[in-house]
Amino acid sequence: QAGLSALVLKYRTPDNREGALQDLQRALSLTRSHAFEWDIDPDCIGVIGFSAGGHLAASASTQFLARRYEAIDSVDTLSCRPDFVMLVYPAYLDDKQGNVSADINLQVDIPPSLILHSEDDRNHVTGSRLYAKRLKKKGGQHAFKLYSSGGHGYGLHSKGEARVWPDEAIQWLRAIGTQ
Repeated sequence: QAGLSALVLKYRTPDNREGALQDLQRALSLTRSHAFEWDIDPDCIGVIGFSAGGHLAASASTQFLARRYEAIDSVDTLSCRPDFVMLVYPAYLDDKQGNVSADINLQVDIPPSLILHSEDDRNHVTGSRLYAKRLKKKGGQHAFKLYSSGGHGYGLHSKGEARVWPDEAIQWLRAIGTQ
């Protein structure tokens, strides 16, 4: 309906942030290497992550200058920078002392980022607010949608105010020129 292609990545967990980032970096390059075959625009490959996957998406969008593993083959010569990211109720974006998580590099050209969160997700909303504030300060095509209700872990089926997030995400994708 929205004209998007989707791939699902099974990445290494739990408690293996480095392995998860390696898996995502490889997946981004691998997708680019098959773009023609899969009828995907190689310059319009994004990442959407939910909860801890939102943290992984943020990490991928800021840690792309150097691969986190030794090159395996020619696929690893292709970019591992996502062209956009969507962080849905992301977790672990802050260090609980008021700083953005140390594994998120704010010094690079961060791709367009959409952060979606709910006020009633009390464990992780502070990190989203902080990260959104830092992205706004950097400038660029970044957006933050904060809903009054929705909780954590709703996916596509929120009964709260956050239930509109899929439509708002599609509108944002159009606004940044992906469709």
